[in-house]
Amino acid sequence: MIIRDDAEQDLKEIASLFFEAVHTIPDSDYSSEERKAWAPKNARVPFEQHFQKAFASHIAYVAEDHGAIDGFCDMAQDGYLDYLYVRSTRQKLCFSRRARSGHFETQITADASITAKSFFEKRGYCVLHSQNAEREGVKLTNFKMIKSI
Repeated sequence: MIIRDDAEQDLKEIASLFFEAVHTIPDSDYSSEERKAWAPKNARVPFEQHFQKAFASHIAYVAEDHGAIDGFCDMAQDGYLDYLYVRSTRQKLCFSRRARSGHFETQITADASITAKSFFEKRGYCVLHSQNAEREGVKLTNFKMIKSI
């Protein structure tokens, strides 16, 4: 596996991975309605455009294995970890350290899903508070988390 900077030609595969990752989240964490609002099937092309815009102003990496992207992450200059998604078959994949190495001096923040909360807690993040994000008129619970570095 290699971890590399993102590239424009990755956007279609990143959008597909994002869609797949959201739609394989357990029903116990988010309902089918919530997953459909989070990543609507008809929004794949707009997701490519969204990621292109987000990555233009962030530090973004992909994890690639045998030519396939298994995960991606991006971080804003202020230490906000905006996206960290991996294929459902690669849940143990961890490459977020690369995104932070050398770029941030005090803290990293993230809005973690119910599913990702334990992942972040195991890596030293603390929950500041729960919150709701609205997508397609549906409220999705997540957690504002922080890690001092």
